Amino acid sequence: MKVLRRETVPIDKLKVSEWNVRKEVYDDLYSDLVDSVMSCGIIDDIIVDTNYEIVSGQLRWLSAKKAGLKEVPVVVCQFEDDFDKMRVCILQDYVRHDLSDRDRGFFIKKCLELGLTPEEISRRTGIPRSTIALWAQVAKVKMELKERAKEEEKSELEKLDKLALKKVVITKRLVDTGQLTLRDAVKAAEELPERELLQVEKEVTKGVPVNIDKRIERIKSKDTQLVYLRLPKDLFDKAVQIARRERKDLIDLLLEIITEGIEKLWY
Repeated sequence: MKVLRRETVPIDKLKVSEWNVRKEVYDDLYSDLVDSVMSCGIIDDIIVDTNYEIVSGQLRWLSAKKAGLKEVPVVVCQFEDDFDKMRVCILQDYVRHDLSDRDRGFFIKKCLELGLTPEEISRRTGIPRSTIALWAQVAKVKMELKERAKEEEKSELEKLDKLALKKVVITKRLVDTGQLTLRDAVKAAEELPERELLQVEKEVTKGVPVNIDKRIERIKSKDTQLVYLRLPKDLFDKAVQIARRERKDLIDLLLEIITEGIEKLWY
């Protein structure tokens, strides 16, 4: 990005660039900013390209319009390419943390469409690759949940409840028998009568002790070291979502992530 000039322009001369990664905009998001603009005006210049399309500063522009301003200060910049425009917008968010997961997901999607790899995105933005991967996964999971909520009817919700019970059975079977083949466990859960499903859920929630010796022996037989792992809650929640979606045991999934690296979260 190269700064060409600073100037004050009519507010209606500006429009939002298609490469501005902010896509979720609602009044509550910038209501406080409107009061600030009415009192002090626009303090930070709005960043625009040579066509006066807003690359960064969309909320300031909307606040200025709502506050009744006729003109706004802008800094006109020349950008290397379309990615450079997104980079400026996303880096401001990385400092302020004011973009939504959907906005960050849009950034990742556009980068992939431009043919950029996770490594290139990280190198050109300075944002850790693990953060880039998590942004992509969070956006993907939230979009799936949103679409599911729109499409599912009551019967589908009941189906999800039954899947939750199956997970309890799968967990108990794995622990009780040392069975590590998830496909077999899923099949066993699907064939189990609903009455037995409910009974297993009741036993597990009451804390009935189970035999884990066999599974421990299987773990010890491998070239591994048993350790306690403390995960950030947001990362743990994402791992749980992935495990449910892929019908995998959570511990096995975490082992895959540790073994294969953060690439496991990149889709």
